[in-house]
Amino acid sequence: MRKQMPEDFQVVFSDRRGQFGADQGRPLAIWKGQNGQLKACIEQQLEALFRQELTSEDIQRFLTEVHQEGCGFAAATTIIMQKYEQNPALYEVAYGFPYFKNGQRVDFISLLLDFYFTQNNWHHLPHTSLRFKLRHPGIKAGDIRMNVYRYTKEHGEPIKGKWLWWSSSYQIRQALNQGKIVTMTSYLTHMRLISPRDAVYQDKKINFHTVMLVGFNEETQRFIVSSWGDYYELDRLPWLSSFFSY
Repeated sequence: MRKQMPEDFQVVFSDRRGQFGADQGRPLAIWKGQNGQLKACIEQQLEALFRQELTSEDIQRFLTEVHQEGCGFAAATTIIMQKYEQNPALYEVAYGFPYFKNGQRVDFISLLLDFYFTQNNWHHLPHTSLRFKLRHPGIKAGDIRMNVYRYTKEHGEPIKGKWLWWSSSYQIRQALNQGKIVTMTSYLTHMRLISPRDAVYQDKKINFHTVMLVGFNEETQRFIVSSWGDYYELDRLPWLSSFFSY
């Protein structure tokens, strides 16, 4: 797997189970778990963002929204953190969070919660896009691009996504060969995410969902995909999808 992705992807995509990019479901899983230290960190950050004390129910409600709507926000979080992979100290200066949790694992959660809280609004969207997003929140790739640019510009180094309007397999592989991360949002057409043979998690068939394409497996002739913080492969591109490279 490591030979099929750029070398500077090896930190944010370090483990194919749970650490292969950001996972929008991880904060809720922590909150429902027994690790008091991690739960306290989430509580402290959210109370600072909301500027008020929050009940356990308030926090769980917010984290459930992140879990349900956060696929595009998880992709954005990973894209931002990958840009600082070679300079984690600069990331901490720009965003105010340590790059690593306890000096080891990439801390996706702090940036994910901050990005979701500050950017999950629809004020900049045209009416038609707003109506779509009210039905299918959190997944539109064009909105992700706008939010990433605005958010990163506020922190000093703007990241611009490029719309791959002619989204052929060849064009996407070219972008990947140039070291880009490509977001793919599938709309009406289901994408089939294939898990590794020895994985403990299952294949997924899903639409209205955003994933990251991060490489191409020459052996299987499939795209390498990050979704829910896990490694998948994709054998064909859904026909009704949008793509942006970063």
